[in-house]
Amino acid sequence: MASRKKKHASAIPSFLKKEQNQRRLWLGFFGIWILILLGVPHFMTGAPGLFQYFQMGRAIDQRKSQLKELESQRDRLERENLALSTNPYVQQREIRRVLGYARPGELIFDFSTGKE
Repeated sequence: MASRKKKHASAIPSFLKKEQNQRRLWLGFFGIWILILLGVPHFMTGAPGLFQYFQMGRAIDQRKSQLKELESQRDRLERENLALSTNPYVQQREIRRVLGYARPGELIFDFSTGKE
């Protein structure tokens, strides 16, 4: 009877073996798929994975915001250029500011400390 118990305890039905093999196959397939998605083969093949995809998405967002800032700066400079080239009041203001010129009879007060 003892030999029957050992045979009975160690004997696994064939349908359970098939289920275990299928489960192992699917787990292996799933594991390999996860590694591919994470970009592990990137080091071997050069193909990007999900991490690289999200990093590129962040980089694109940063570049888009940088582009908006540069476009607004360009627009401001274009407006300033137009004002300097067409408006005589703006021209006079800049001449006085940059070159230190004054109109006849105009008093200039210099509050700088002279250490500059």
